[in-house]
Amino acid sequence: MSGQVFIEDVTDEMLPGDVGEAEGELEWSVLKTSGPQPPPRGGHTATLVGSRLYILFGADRNQTYISAIHCLDTETNTWIEVRATGEAPEPRSGHSAAAWGEGIVLCGGMTFVGEKIFDDCWHLDCSEPGEPKWSEPAAGGVPFKARNSHSATVIGSGPLEGRMVVV
Repeated sequence: MSGQVFIEDVTDEMLPGDVGEAEGELEWSVLKTSGPQPPPRGGHTATLVGSRLYILFGADRNQTYISAIHCLDTETNTWIEVRATGEAPEPRSGHSAAAWGEGIVLCGGMTFVGEKIFDDCWHLDCSEPGEPKWSEPAAGGVPFKARNSHSATVIGSGPLEGRMVVV
């Protein structure tokens, strides 16, 4: 999977771009996939865990929130709809999601219904392909403040190694 970037908009096409040794030029092509594609949406996240790209939440053009989890197996280019177990977070858009080990940490976001902005963080354990499980971990340190339309990343080395930074 290294050396590629995937970009998805609110249509149902994905375009991979090779970002290897190119001198600032990208070559785009339509990625041929099989399986049930996720419906068009905005405000979602796309998070790579191993060779699987997980599409979480978001909303359609009518501001209807999508709770289904879709996953693209990048080795076979096959879409699957994944059914997670455990208590799940409320559907939302504008949240952040970052790969952490064999899972995903999801934070914040909002709903237009009641204009609620979330101050929660959730973990989706993806260690068993096809059987992810939601949990709401107890967080230590500085409490997460409600926010949406932000980003998050897990630091891989240095003094902040193993910590997730939310901006």
